[in-house]
Amino acid sequence: MANAPTAYAYDFLNFDALTGLLANDGDEVVSPSGARYKAIYLGGTTRMMTLPALRKLATLVEGGATVIGRAPVADPSLADADGQFAALVAKLWPGGGSAKVGKGQVIADADVEAGLATIRVRSDFRFTAGAPGPGSLSCIARPTREKSTSSAMAAPPPRRSRRTSG
Repeated sequence: MANAPTAYAYDFLNFDALTGLLANDGDEVVSPSGARYKAIYLGGTTRMMTLPALRKLATLVEGGATVIGRAPVADPSLADADGQFAALVAKLWPGGGSAKVGKGQVIADADVEAGLATIRVRSDFRFTAGAPGPGSLSCIARPTREKSTSSAMAAPPPRRSRRTSG
């Protein structure tokens, strides 16, 4: 996904998980398995969203969740005969901008990392790269406040010199 975060861990969310599994716990969204999320990002194809999905997002935001992303533009099912879709979009994205809604908020930004920075979520990963060449080292680290830190490191294999017979 082109607009996926590069410095934050994330999970993908489908309609069934959104409408059937997620609940509020303060300013976080939680699943029955114990997974906790600081925000729901609307990227990819979420510009088209069904009315039931939009209703669930509104419920989560009113309960304390943060949603980051641009407003959906239409319900692909065309089931919204009485304007509920447009009314919910106007409530969550008034004038197309960011808004406090109930106990939560909507950050109208297509840049998920900027939105997460707005709510002061620290990045999960930091990528550093050494100078290319033999002995260089690239590192992806996961900074934490705990005493132990997990990280994954990758070093390119040493180059072998080529000898030609002559």
